[in-house]
Amino acid sequence: MIIVTGGTGFIGSAVVWALNQRGEQDILIVDFLDHPEKEHNVGPLMYEKLIGGDEFREQLAGGDFDTRDVSAIIHLGAISSTTEQNWDKLQDNNIDFSQEVIRWCVDRGVRCVYASSGAVYGGGEAGYSDDHTLFEELEPLNLYGKSKLMVDIWARDAGYLDQVAGLRYFNVFGPNEYHKEYMRSVVAKKFDEVQEKGTVELFASGNQDYKDGEQKRDFLYVTDAVAATLHFV
Repeated sequence: MIIVTGGTGFIGSAVVWALNQRGEQDILIVDFLDHPEKEHNVGPLMYEKLIGGDEFREQLAGGDFDTRDVSAIIHLGAISSTTEQNWDKLQDNNIDFSQEVIRWCVDRGVRCVYASSGAVYGGGEAGYSDDHTLFEELEPLNLYGKSKLMVDIWARDAGYLDQVAGLRYFNVFGPNEYHKEYMRSVVAKKFDEVQEKGTVELFASGNQDYKDGEQKRDFLYVTDAVAATLHFV
């Protein structure tokens, strides 16, 4: 069995789809169908069962999973809003939950891939190196990024980063992200804007090296993010 947390969401549903393409159907999705678009995301997917995050955490702590049956956990479930201000929610959902999954996998020799985020790099002033010794130099711009960086630092200090893979996704876009509404990618937002207005509006440049409208940003299509994720499974 492969367990995918956040499996009804954007990248998660694409991961389950890709696993199906590999012939994998013994999949446990951990998530909530709390938006009509999430039901659309999982509609065509093949999986054994879908359970909520709270139930999964209870079962994980209670020893309900036989490690002989679980080959990997792909942990993508999290509060992904960069505007979330409730630190207690981020602590529980993004930090504590991730630590529970990572610790369970490492203790039992089960493969674990977890979602970190490009948000840990903040404005990029400290660079984009993945050197483990530089984690403390990073300054996320929001609490979401801080929560992801704290998991990376904890995993490093616990000696887990040579046994698990943490992926820092950058600006992912593609199908199945409409449940994210305002938090969906810039590409999705601007696509809707072009459809409605026929033009794209951009912020004025805040960097004197770039003229207005000439700012640049890299975007990653979701299937490429999925391919990188499953490379570690």
